[in-house]
Amino acid sequence: RLDQVRATLERCRWFLRDLPRRFVVVNVPAYRALFVEDGFVKWRSRVIVGQPWTRTPMFRADMTHVILNPTWTVPRSILRNEFFPAMRKDPGFLEKKHITKVRNEYVQRPGPDNALGRIKLVFPNPYSVYLHDTPTRSLFDRSRRTFSHGCVRLQDPVGLAALALDDPSWTVQSLEAAIATGATRQVNLAHRLAVFVMYWSVTATAEGKVEFLPDVYGRDAALLAEMDGAAP
Repeated sequence: RLDQVRATLERCRWFLRDLPRRFVVVNVPAYRALFVEDGFVKWRSRVIVGQPWTRTPMFRADMTHVILNPTWTVPRSILRNEFFPAMRKDPGFLEKKHITKVRNEYVQRPGPDNALGRIKLVFPNPYSVYLHDTPTRSLFDRSRRTFSHGCVRLQDPVGLAALALDDPSWTVQSLEAAIATGATRQVNLAHRLAVFVMYWSVTATAEGKVEFLPDVYGRDAALLAEMDGAAP
């Protein structure tokens, strides 16, 4: 337990300085996202994160915009490993998934079956990771939620979008109404919002209760080896 605390405190040291008054934090081992404002948690949501072989990375970036009814451009790794084999078995696979080939890319049109769901929250980063909705809502009921290809799926993406936009004209209700039109639309944030995607296998509540979490990616041992000088 002490080693878990040491590893988590080390990761806190990397990121948790000069914190803005408003930010989002995703903790991968907790499968949880929080919106924090002036030191208080104003929103929380269950999340789905990357599988052990498509791990969600740790980083900090700034959210810049929200896309309603997004399209999904299928990443090349998913095309190679999943879609092309499925297409060989079933010639109608792309049509069933509402995917069309646009030049050299495969694009899934907006709709209830879109892999990104109804809304996508964008914070540009080198890993092509973003927060988004999902059509597979039942997975949020699982205790271990490592099902994505690296991006973070939110159980309540519209609630976070309303807080991130920080605009009285963009409430949960008005966002839902805009989504219901089916039109793809980009809404820019008036002010950038910091997003921390973190890996903490220990958390603590405001009351001081400590929660120890499974090291789902096995990252603690490698970090502790480096801290103790045992790693090359």
